[in-house]
Amino acid sequence: MLQLANFYQRLYTAIKYRQVKATLIPDLFGEVFIWWYLVGFKEQFLLFESNIHAKDSIIALYNWLHRNPKISKERKEWELSALQERQRRVGLQQSS
Repeated sequence: MLQLANFYQRLYTAIKYRQVKATLIPDLFGEVFIWWYLVGFKEQFLLFESNIHAKDSIIALYNWLHRNPKISKERKEWELSALQERQRRVGLQQSS
């Protein structure tokens, strides 16, 4: 998961310094990033890995996507899907 976090850190750095076309980022990475953020990073990585340098960039990327009005409808669908997946995983863990 650390390698994935490092990728998203670099992606956010590229956005921050305008080295990528920001309008493409939601279409290219938005849905998968939102899934990883809500299912993986938020509960398993961001809470416990406080010294990981990618943490601030991952949070900033999530906030950047969250503020993007052009994808608000899609983002809500992505978040709902990710949250449902997280609930499914929690249910599987509890039944084991």
